[in-house]
Amino acid sequence: SPEAPSPPGMPSPALLLLGGLLGSAWGSTTQHPPPPAQACSHFSGSSCEQCLKHVSCLWCNTNATCMDYPARSVFPSSSLCRLSDARWGVCWMNFEALIIT
Repeated sequence: SPEAPSPPGMPSPALLLLGGLLGSAWGSTTQHPPPPAQACSHFSGSSCEQCLKHVSCLWCNTNATCMDYPARSVFPSSSLCRLSDARWGVCWMNFEALIIT
């Protein structure tokens, strides 16, 4: 079913998600989430959900690849994964949708 519109003056759920994800990415430089117990690449070929259990991992739907999120850039390079196929934080929203909302 379609999502109900946000009440006037309230940000959309997608905007709240984007703010939360970007806030996490641009948080304090002294606090970093612990790296996954295994390299992100270990989760390649598994599932988006398995990969994104680790905040430092990025999932690419194109080739079912889990990789380290390129933290030095805001968005992953298209040479790593097209924005429409890149997932971070949640599997149901791609980077293009995050940018548009």
